Amino acid sequence: MQLITEYLALLIIVILTVFFYEKKSIPTPWVFLYRWCLILPVLSMLVDIICVSIEDISFVPYWLHVFLNSLYFLLCILTCSVMALFLFYKILEHVYDKHCLTRAKTVVTTLTAIYVIFLLANIRTGWIFWIDAGGGYHRGSLNVLGYFIMLAEGFFIILCYCKNRSSVGKMVSRALNMTVMMAVFMAVFQLMNREFLLNGTLMAYTDMIFFIHFQSQRIGYDIMTGLGNRKLFAEEISLRVNSGQQFQIVLLSLRNMDRINKQYSPRIGDELLYSVGHALEKFGEEVSAFRISGVSFALFCRYWSAEKAEKNLQDICEIIDNRWNFHNRTIEVEYLCGDLIHTDQNWRSSDVEEFVEYMLWYMKSEKVKRLRFNETVEHKVRYRNEMVNLLRRSIENKSFQVWYQPVYDLKTGSFSSAEALVRMWDENGKMISPGEFIPLAEDIGVVDQINWIVMEKVCSFWKEHAQLPLNSISVNMSMPQFADEKLPERLGRLMDEYGVPRCRLRLEMTERLTHSDRKQIQDMMQEMAKQGLAFYLDDFGIGYSNFISALQLPYECIKLDKSLMDGFSGDEHNCRIVRAVTDAFHDIGLQVIAEGIETEEQMCIAKEMGMDKIQGFYFAKPMPGEKLVEFLKLPVRQAAETGSCS
Repeated sequence: MQLITEYLALLIIVILTVFFYEKKSIPTPWVFLYRWCLILPVLSMLVDIICVSIEDISFVPYWLHVFLNSLYFLLCILTCSVMALFLFYKILEHVYDKHCLTRAKTVVTTLTAIYVIFLLANIRTGWIFWIDAGGGYHRGSLNVLGYFIMLAEGFFIILCYCKNRSSVGKMVSRALNMTVMMAVFMAVFQLMNREFLLNGTLMAYTDMIFFIHFQSQRIGYDIMTGLGNRKLFAEEISLRVNSGQQFQIVLLSLRNMDRINKQYSPRIGDELLYSVGHALEKFGEEVSAFRISGVSFALFCRYWSAEKAEKNLQDICEIIDNRWNFHNRTIEVEYLCGDLIHTDQNWRSSDVEEFVEYMLWYMKSEKVKRLRFNETVEHKVRYRNEMVNLLRRSIENKSFQVWYQPVYDLKTGSFSSAEALVRMWDENGKMISPGEFIPLAEDIGVVDQINWIVMEKVCSFWKEHAQLPLNSISVNMSMPQFADEKLPERLGRLMDEYGVPRCRLRLEMTERLTHSDRKQIQDMMQEMAKQGLAFYLDDFGIGYSNFISALQLPYECIKLDKSLMDGFSGDEHNCRIVRAVTDAFHDIGLQVIAEGIETEEQMCIAKEMGMDKIQGFYFAKPMPGEKLVEFLKLPVRQAAETGSCS
């Protein structure tokens, strides 16, 4: 009956051990200690079971009784000390001052040594336990010494926690509180109820608390590499900034993983990511490594000096520059790297997160091989954040304006349509270029919201000016809009709400948009075309263009990009290409609009090539809706009707 609690505790620890060893963990001091937090209790309980089982057996030698019981007490105090060290490591994980950890080790070692001395003396004195002539076990006068050692270690753990509280994470605090409360309760209960044997139960419950803490933190770890993920990275930033530490963050983004996965195999790619992560984790004792996205890593290094920071960056690059061998295959890794240094800047943890995010985005978008965070980069980040906030406010208030650029019809000699263009102003009344805020809107995932605001404003404009002498107004569409299966229904409801006929609206889309899911977009476009909507292929000629798209999808008109028009002057070869493209589109029944016409020479060439319509500054710049109404009342100027090329 006495051993039931030991058997149950042993079963719990065995289960925890099985689950723990199923995890592929990169070795760290606290992972090493947790292994011993599992091993030592198992050994102590097995020895305890043997001691109880052979008690009162007369033929068992006296020395064996003493040895096994002494071993049991030794294993118990070692277990307690290792668990204390585990907590010290977790508390001081984000503290650079290693004197605290050194003192903690000294305290644990001293207390353990004191107990070992008493345990050795016990062989002659019987202070802790003694064995009678028949092999019976008896408690000595200092039998409770082990519990006082445990309480002393607990006291120093709490003292260490209070001193470094600002650097301790929430999960560590929670695990510590649970461990201390449970240990105190168990110790007091054991002292008041000597007939129960709860040492094993205490160890099992402590290991369980550690394991729950460990498992809950696995949510913050990357499954493939075992490194901390973005969630844990953000917590690390918060802890280090709030505790006033000086640190260097080194960012590393691999570039050629898609090629490696295709050329070799995804399995090789996964092995490479794990190997890179493992190498970064081993970079140094005061370094923490994280995998913060699919191909991006971050390292926290303690900041000593500018020279040391530069050396850290160089050494990390040298690690990645090494050729990686997998299954007799040598792989070279391309990468981008950068670093950020925090010393005495008045940064919040959220600022550092934003800086890191921007650096990764900037390195990838601009293909910057090496980037160091400085005042210029900080200014760009803060300006970008201002633009993001301005975008979100403009969306919330629907404060975007829609301007219209008339499109001149060479066949009718009049302005037959217009393109709706979104405009945004800051608080000072300064216009923000669409080339600046539209890519940002795409990056933060709000471009579809902007486009729906534009769509609604265009429908409202049509309702107010139903007699406007235009056949249609074209509106740009975004990829998220076409990803919505209810786009035809939603657009139809909006047009019906404002009483806008389907023929009055044209939808402009780039070929890049159709690359996401051509079949789905083709079906959606055909469904909308049956309802009377028509489509323009925008920006033809900037890299994505091909005739297959124009043939497969129900376009009404092709808009040639301004880059093609810019090549008209003095470039006969380019003119022949554009003429051939125009003729080919005409042959399959599509109209052609020349965009970006700014000079009379360009207009004449476009007319000569047989363009159907012309859009550009030569005829009209984008203007507010009220200006468009007034503009269309004016007679078309002579240059627009014929020009000198007539």
